Amino acid sequence: MRVAAATLAVAGGAALRVAHGAIPGELPAIALLPLTLGVAVLFGWLPGAALAAAALLAWRADPMALLGFGVAAAAQLALVAVLRSALRGSEADRAALRRQLDGDRALLREMQHRIANALQFLASLLSLQASRVTDADSAGEALADAAARLGTVARIHRRLHDPRLTGAALGELFQDVATQMLAARGLGPSADGAVRVRVHVDEGAGRLDPTQATALAMIVAEAATNAAKHAFDTTGRGALTIVLEERADAFVLAVTDDGPGPPDAAPTQDSLGLSVMAAMARRLDGQFRFGPGAAGGAAVEVVFRATPADAAA
Repeated sequence: MRVAAATLAVAGGAALRVAHGAIPGELPAIALLPLTLGVAVLFGWLPGAALAAAALLAWRADPMALLGFGVAAAAQLALVAVLRSALRGSEADRAALRRQLDGDRALLREMQHRIANALQFLASLLSLQASRVTDADSAGEALADAAARLGTVARIHRRLHDPRLTGAALGELFQDVATQMLAARGLGPSADGAVRVRVHVDEGAGRLDPTQATALAMIVAEAATNAAKHAFDTTGRGALTIVLEERADAFVLAVTDDGPGPPDAAPTQDSLGLSVMAAMARRLDGQFRFGPGAAGGAAVEVVFRATPADAAA
């Protein structure tokens, strides 16, 4: 549009010249410069330059007057071009500030959402722990277990400071949580590897949101604690395998040990650890199973559908 306006202005000036309807030479330059400036301010320097060129073509003035007008018009156009460029830069800066403000607001909403989820999560854990208190003697043990579980949640959340996970980061989290749970029972890694922790996490697990990752890490922590109590308690040696893989449209978390295995396939209803794992599976809208592993030992398995992190936010 600007090019078309410039072309029309130049063509109009040439037509005036040819038709002898030119601007009279007695007209002072002060009468033409404001018009050129107004067009440049409103439509840009190119239509303003076209109007100045048309005026030069149509103005019957002496060469010095034409030269003076051309220099003054060029100075005006240069000033207008600089000012319009500065305005565009200011608009771009304001747009960038608006985007940054929108991003900060979204981050604040995400943090508030995650804090609310964490508080709800902790309340659920404490309720489960409180339901196991039957007398004064068991209260102290329940409080100690609750403190240990809250500490585990704190460690998990410190590792999940980045709202966008990767499969590798989730695998490192599982490795760290399981190792710490075993170490708390005196089964930490040693020079000869008393209890080995093997982890495999599909890269597609990066689609999981932090709430899902927290629930999965808690299941891993409880499964590692359960294995420490029942699979490695006598020998102090063995292997714990943690696998999170994608199958079709669902994810499967499997935590297995190479111990003697549970006495039967039915979960022990009195086990708080199993209750916590089952509760975490429900938070994932998943299916929970505890029983003998295919190759021996005990196996914890949770099958759930993935929720994209963007949708969860």
